[in-house]
Amino acid sequence: MTPTALLAERSRASRERAANISAVRRELYSEYLTALNHARHTFGRHTSKRRSDPNRGVESHDAFAPCYALRHQLAITAPAGTVTRSEAAFQSLRTLRDLTVAGSARETPAYAEATTRFMNDLDELRASMRADLGIADG
Repeated sequence: MTPTALLAERSRASRERAANISAVRRELYSEYLTALNHARHTFGRHTSKRRSDPNRGVESHDAFAPCYALRHQLAITAPAGTVTRSEAAFQSLRTLRDLTVAGSARETPAYAEATTRFMNDLDELRASMRADLGIADG
C-alpha cells in the first residue's frame, strides 16, 4: 500500500470510528433522557394524588431504577462535562423521588423547588449532549 493510500485509509477509519462513537452516544443519551423523564412523570402522578397511595414508594423506586445503569454507562462513554451534568440531573431527580416517597404533594414549596432544580439540570444536560453530538442550537 502506498503512503498516500495508507493515509487515506487511516483517515477513513478515523471518520468511521468517530461516527460510531457519535451513534452510540446518541442512543445512550436518548435512553437516559427517556428514563429520567419517565421517572419524573411517575413521581408527578403520585404527587398530584390527593389520597395516600400504598404503591407510591415501590412505583417511584421502580421508575427510578433504570436511571442507575444508564448513569454508569454515560460515565464511561460521555465527555467529562456531560457526565458532570448527567450527575446533577440524576441527583436532583433522586431528590424528587425521595420527596415523592415521603408523601410530598406537588404544591409543596420543597417539591416545587426540587422540580425547578431538576428541570434546570435537565436543560443543561440536554445542551451538553447536543454540543457533544455537534448539534447546533438555532
